[in-house]
Formats: sequence, C-alpha cells, structure tokens
Amino acid sequence: MNLPAQNDPFFLSHFLGKSMFPLFRPNDEIIISTLSEAIELGDILFYLDKGEYIAHRVVADNGHFYTKGDRSLLRENFHGKKNIRKVLGYRRLGRTLLWGKRGQPYKKILAFLSSYNRHNNPRLFRWPVIILLNFFNFLSHIYLFLKSLWITHKKS
Repeated sequence: MNLPAQNDPFFLSHFLGKSMFPLFRPNDEIIISTLSEAIELGDILFYLDKGEYIAHRVVADNGHFYTKGDRSLLRENFHGKKNIRKVLGYRRLGRTLLWGKRGQPYKKILAFLSSYNRHNNPRLFRWPVIILLNFFNFLSHIYLFLKSLWITHKKS
C-alpha cells in the first residue's frame, strides 16, 4: 500500500489482526490522516514497520513514548519510522465512528491501562486491565454516538 498524496485529508485501510481489539476488529476500515500531526499520549498511530503496517496506541513508560496494541503484551519503538500518521476513526458494517484529530475520548486513560497490560505483569493483574479497557472503549463509543446525535439534532 502506498500512502496517498499530501493533499488528500485522509485515507482508509483495512485493519487485520486482534492487537487493538475491541476498538478495532478484523476487516474494520480505519480512517487515517495524511497530514503529519503532533503526537500525544493515547493517540493511535499508523506506520510501516518491517514491511507491515501497524496501528497501535501511544503509551508512556519512564517518560518515553512507545506504541502498543491494547491487547498486545509487548510495546514497540516508533521513533525513526517514516510516514507516521494518526488514526482518526473507523468504519464497521457501514457505520462510521470518527473522533478526529483530537483523538479518541478517554485516550489518556486508555493509554494508561494499555501500558499495564504487558508480559511482565501477572495474568491475574492483566484481566482486570482488559476489562477496564473494554469498559472505557465502550464509554468512548457511547460518547461519540450521543455527540453525533446531538450534532444531527442541532442541524435540524
């Protein structure tokens, strides 16, 4: 896949894998900004790593930023990667959920929780973290859905 021209505001890519489940599911279309943006804790980045496109969340550890899938146990260093872009939302089963450049609601809480779901923590500790990740992803969906209803109501 080649990245589109810089004058296109966004493009779509199919998400494969389960590293960001439940936020992204296999065959979701993720909406990606073509513009380079400032990276913040909790943003979801899209970049090429070893010939494979990755979409993972920015997490912090000892003051350094890394990326990590919410369900992954390992983190990756994204520094030095080319064409790093932000994920702006996704489309699933014909419905689009767009959070835009500011990022997903509760993104810093999600980054904090994701950073604690790692291989060196006991499994008993990781399960409550995954449950909380699911809960905050669910809250994020409800917030964005209600916001879209409010915007639609205000326009009519």
